[in-house]
Amino acid sequence: MTTINFLYIHGVFDKGTYKDIPKHVNGAIQLINLRCRNSKSSPLARPIHRILWESVLYQMFRQTVRHPFVIDFEPDLDFATKAEKLLRSLTFPDASPADNSPVIGFPLGLQKLIIEVVQLCKTPSRPEDRLLHRLHEEMEQWETSLPEEGCCVDEGSEADGTGIHIQETRSFYEHSTSLHILSVSLLLDWVSKSTAVSDPINHHLTPSGKSWQLSRALQIMQCPRIKEDWSKCYLGSWPALVFGYAVDSPEDVAVIRQDLQHRYQAIYSGEELSFLVELEEVWQKRGIL
Repeated sequence: MTTINFLYIHGVFDKGTYKDIPKHVNGAIQLINLRCRNSKSSPLARPIHRILWESVLYQMFRQTVRHPFVIDFEPDLDFATKAEKLLRSLTFPDASPADNSPVIGFPLGLQKLIIEVVQLCKTPSRPEDRLLHRLHEEMEQWETSLPEEGCCVDEGSEADGTGIHIQETRSFYEHSTSLHILSVSLLLDWVSKSTAVSDPINHHLTPSGKSWQLSRALQIMQCPRIKEDWSKCYLGSWPALVFGYAVDSPEDVAVIRQDLQHRYQAIYSGEELSFLVELEEVWQKRGIL
């Protein structure tokens, strides 16, 4: 299992093996399912097992949402449901949700919602109103958990030592969750207003313009308390891609471009470059540059 984990992680960093990630992820899922059938011990018998389960689940998530408007990967939804139920049990009951999620970095329920919305973005027709209504109701619940606007401007902190570390961990988890909420909220608005499947060339599902989600996201991405650490984390890539589709001014383009460039310089992930190349093409077609 560890070997397979390294193989798909290698694909994230190396453009030459990037296309191999889906088959490695599917292989990891098959191996986990086989272990569950043949083993009598708990799937999360040791903390390392949680990391392995989260790693596979997160990579399945990333492959599903990597191209929000193109059908190029079919997620194993049965595995996703099984993993979500399993990972609800906390490895460290006295620790925070952030400390109990070493890989995914945002709530499992939110991840499930994102997958469902992205799957709708790839459908050949407009979803049923009843389904959209249910998703909007669920989305509104997540939106109420967003921090108040302007909360990122305060760099000061009265805590020190361990207190600062705890605050930073909570802030990081909160920022990650917020950006994923805003990303999927924006996607849901797009798919709700569309009449047909997105054209991957013209990006019909992604009208540019300053939505409230984009405004809040750009503010969070520039938060001085978390900006440096955020640029070193893989969790920021996908939200940046979604918001990159939405920006319509050179100033906002600069924020997204800088975010992806800084993350590439920090972790040298080839995926950041592929995101940036994709967005540069979109911005050029829209005449923003």
